[in-house]
Amino acid sequence: MSHSRILFGSAKSRAKLLGIAFELTQPLEIPEFCPILGVRLIRAVKRAKDNSASYDRINPSIGYTPVNTWVISFRANYLKQNKVFRTTDEMVTYCRAYGERTGILIAGKKAIIMPDSDT
Repeated sequence: MSHSRILFGSAKSRAKLLGIAFELTQPLEIPEFCPILGVRLIRAVKRAKDNSASYDRINPSIGYTPVNTWVISFRANYLKQNKVFRTTDEMVTYCRAYGERTGILIAGKKAIIMPDSDT
């Protein structure tokens, strides 16, 4: 079974368990990089890792709908759920610092790998 189908099925089961809406009709495309942290997304084997792909409800009070669901890293989802960032500005600051450390900057829902400045 494809990775996107597994994530889709897991989200559908979670929605049923939580009693929330599930209006997705097909699996979401899994981006190469997390749109929040910029890490390369991987397929979890047995147990999720920080850079495992994860469905996220942008607004947790709304169910899994096409406009409210995207794929981010497990770590970004954890940070968001546990309100590690008090404001959006804190998250943006974190992402910028991450980009400076790793050479990966976040632009909308895409990660941009910055070329080495030495070349």
